[in-house]
Amino acid sequence: MPVAAMLQLTARCNLRCRHCYQLRRRLRELTTREWICLLEDLVEAGVLFLTLSGGEPLLRRDFFRIAERARALRFSLSLKTNGLLLDRSAADRIGRLAFLEVEMSLYSSRAREHDAVTGLAGSHRGLLRAARMLARRSVGVVMSTPLMTLNADDVDAIVSLCESEGFQFRMDPSLCVREDGGCNPAALRMDPDQLRAVFSNPRLVNARAARRTARRRSLSDRVCGAGRTSSLVTPDGDVLICPLIPIPLGNVRARSFRDIWISSPLRASVDALTWGDLEGCSACDLMPWCTRCHGNALVEDGCLTGPSRLACAAAAALRDAAGRRRPG
Repeated sequence: MPVAAMLQLTARCNLRCRHCYQLRRRLRELTTREWICLLEDLVEAGVLFLTLSGGEPLLRRDFFRIAERARALRFSLSLKTNGLLLDRSAADRIGRLAFLEVEMSLYSSRAREHDAVTGLAGSHRGLLRAARMLARRSVGVVMSTPLMTLNADDVDAIVSLCESEGFQFRMDPSLCVREDGGCNPAALRMDPDQLRAVFSNPRLVNARAARRTARRRSLSDRVCGAGRTSSLVTPDGDVLICPLIPIPLGNVRARSFRDIWISSPLRASVDALTWGDLEGCSACDLMPWCTRCHGNALVEDGCLTGPSRLACAAAAALRDAAGRRRPG
């Protein structure tokens, strides 16, 4: 059974981010009672870590009722939010619930560029206001930055902003295509020179991590934790292996989470995938640098076990950057 689950409480969002991979669909969302029944099901299944996300999860009026029940069941809680609906009262409640972390998306150190990504004027100011309120209540704030052509020249300034505010930060250049295979977000991906610059940046990669960049892999090694360590439940109750493999295993309105997870042949087959099972990947000289995602390969390139152009580009840039960092 997975130790972690992400609950997508809603597909609704108050932003229109240019790179978003989620489709905007009208779903018959689980009711408050259905979410709470699912929480109890997840406890019985042995899940320990819960991430509440969306869309924008705070758009649900019952968000805190669900979160408070999850905390009463002793889950370790995390939250993904854009922060725009957070006021002092909501920040107080999040602080009392002892969220492990609250992850928010920061697209630029500059308000104009950040707001251009979200499509909402003032979203940069609102994000920082919410993050500071949470930090004052001893809530761990993590700024997540999807790296793209729009902020390629802003990496160091974003790091400086986070360091000055006391926020943790994560940066990821892997922009995914939409859930339906639409490639609009892919047009914003960094080019090879920009990727190499990111992977060579000493503020993002310390010396010890740089020495571990090339991984010794066996063809019998599993590729990732999909189907094993984490799971996702969509707003209307579908159980997925991960957010990027949009194939439902079953729906919690019809069967228990545990039954869906244990009985799924797809989950078992994805869990068992090794590097030796991947078509074209097992003999690739980029394998030591590759951080391949089954979901990206499936949605963008049409094959769960085939090469992923996103992973190939990142692995090539990572290899080149590692060569630059090598002494002598």
